[in-house]
Amino acid sequence: MPSRNLLAKEARGLRGRTRNRGAAAVVLLALVAGMELAVGPVAAAPHAADRIDGVWRVDGYGTVLSIEDGRLQEYQATAVSCLRGATARRTGQGGSGSVTYTGDDATVYRIRPAEGGAGAILHFDGSVGDRRLLRLPALPASRAKAAPTGAPATFDVFWQTFEENYPFFAAKKIDWQAVRDRYRSRVYDGMPDTELFALLREMVLPLYDAHVGIHAGDTGGFGQSRPGTMIPGPGLDQQAQAFV
Repeated sequence: MPSRNLLAKEARGLRGRTRNRGAAAVVLLALVAGMELAVGPVAAAPHAADRIDGVWRVDGYGTVLSIEDGRLQEYQATAVSCLRGATARRTGQGGSGSVTYTGDDATVYRIRPAEGGAGAILHFDGSVGDRRLLRLPALPASRAKAAPTGAPATFDVFWQTFEENYPFFAAKKIDWQAVRDRYRSRVYDGMPDTELFALLREMVLPLYDAHVGIHAGDTGGFGQSRPGTMIPGPGLDQQAQAFV
């Protein structure tokens, strides 16, 4: 590849041999363009979304996020299951490498690389805090298995989810393993949904925790608070959201 000095020398010689300055200028531009092509274009800065793409575990939760090609897929993962959850699409990009995804239910995820390059930070619009994301090499192996079905499998996933994620069993003096031993033998194939729902509700009723609930579609729903307290209604919830 000719050096920059040699190109300049050739260009000066060309100017001396021609009276057409326009022609000399055209040739000089062609020589410089040729040099740039030989060197190659300057690499573009990586797109912010490229730093976010991958598989992430939400630290402290059983949630795994798979992000690829502008699409975010949630999974709820335990040692015995990996169930597909909500989905979202990339809808924007902000400063500091932040990328925004909006879910089918209008949930807004804002994800940005953590300072120092260790992991990433997840923020839900309407939340007062952030959640730390830890990068995983791949989705959990349990995702390759068929989603569990039937009452026994549902019971196992339910129990395991609390086993891995609920932090207050000791404070509430509840032996969760003993709860499994007591209730698992009552579950059977073909068990009606209403009966299984009643059993799961009975398992978590002694927690008296307003952050514990069961949503079972048309079968039923369960939620409660500590004795002597009231669960906030929609009005108070709207005021709290506005304040946040």
